[in-house]
Amino acid sequence: MAHYIFACDSRGRDFGSFILNSETFQSDHSVIMKPGGQIHHLQTEIEKYLKPKLQNVVIFFAGICNFTKKIRHAGGIEVIYRERNVPEIIQQLDSLNSFLISKNVLLKIASIPPVSLKAYQIFKQIRTSSFSDAELSQQQLNLFEDVEIVNNYICSLNESNFVNNIHLEKDLKKISTKHRGKSGKNTKKIVKYVFNNLYDGVHPNAFLKEKWFNVLLHSTSEFVCSMSVDIESDTDTDITDTWDFKRVASL
Repeated sequence: MAHYIFACDSRGRDFGSFILNSETFQSDHSVIMKPGGQIHHLQTEIEKYLKPKLQNVVIFFAGICNFTKKIRHAGGIEVIYRERNVPEIIQQLDSLNSFLISKNVLLKIASIPPVSLKAYQIFKQIRTSSFSDAELSQQQLNLFEDVEIVNNYICSLNESNFVNNIHLEKDLKKISTKHRGKSGKNTKKIVKYVFNNLYDGVHPNAFLKEKWFNVLLHSTSEFVCSMSVDIESDTDTDITDTWDFKRVASL
């Protein structure tokens, strides 16, 4: 018998009640929702919820708080990019993965959707920002670049664990094609992040929340199959799409 542990930050708010109202998911489970929780914080919480007599499965939906933080000042509350700390984030992911492997726990990590720093400012009606528009734009660009690197690493971890990837960040992407050259036959994919479904630039609105929660629940079906029949280890591995990114945020 499996015990599913869903570990999330504030983007997973209401996930517990969503599961309880689900007609299709009736498995033994726990939900850890830690606002502001970084990867290593949630690892500590997960350890408390492991059930030694059951096959534990962790669905991990967090990580944006490793990239961002809230600051309070006279002008209001802002979300800013912490710093360029990709190696530290990867180290925390490795630590989580190694720890759970040592406990014979199955792990699947969802990709990390980025946030819009400017949209959060607008939502909070910031009177005076601590950063110029140019500084905030550079923070946003750094965030996009580093989230992409970490998401690619998450995919590699999932593939090494022989589980499918959960590409939540794709729900924020708008893909267009640009024709180049005189003939127009050469094309280039352009991907823009669009944050219309993050009501404050960070958290999903009702529509996107339900979509993400359904994806997370559906992802557990892979483990039901893998625990009931023997499968080839590389059969269900999801191959990550390679994008040619032009990182322009539509705010």
